[in-house]
Amino acid sequence: MVYPGRLLYLKDHTFRAKGPAIVGMRVVAGRVHIGQRIMKLDGTPVGQIKSLRTRDSEDVKQGVEGDELAVAVRGPTVGRHIEELDEFYVDVPESHAKRLKNIELDSKEQEILDELIKLHRKENHFWGR
Repeated sequence: MVYPGRLLYLKDHTFRAKGPAIVGMRVVAGRVHIGQRIMKLDGTPVGQIKSLRTRDSEDVKQGVEGDELAVAVRGPTVGRHIEELDEFYVDVPESHAKRLKNIELDSKEQEILDELIKLHRKENHFWGR
C-alpha cells in the first residue's frame, strides 16, 4: 500500500546529479518507501525512488515524518528537472487512494491525500472515486 507523503529537497544536499540523482530530503509529512513514484506539487511526474539511506549510510526501506535521508531517484537531473528546496508528493496510485479513504490516516496524511486527489481530478474528474 502506498501512503501519502511530502518531501523537501534540502539545500546543499546534492550528492549525484543524475543516473540516479542522489539528494538529501526531509520527510515533511506522511511516509515514503523504496519503489514509490514522486511528483512535484503541481502534479509533474519526477521519478521513482530507488533507495533510501540515513546519515549513518544505513539502508532503510521507509522514511517517516522528520527523517532526513539520502534519496536516490531514477529519472530526474538536478538543475534541469529538480532544484534545491523543491517539494514533492509521493504519487499515490488511484487504486490505493480508493482504499486509503477507508483507512484511518493522521491529519497530515489525510491533507496530503486530499491535495493529491484534487491534483489528479484536474485531468480525470473521476480519479479516486
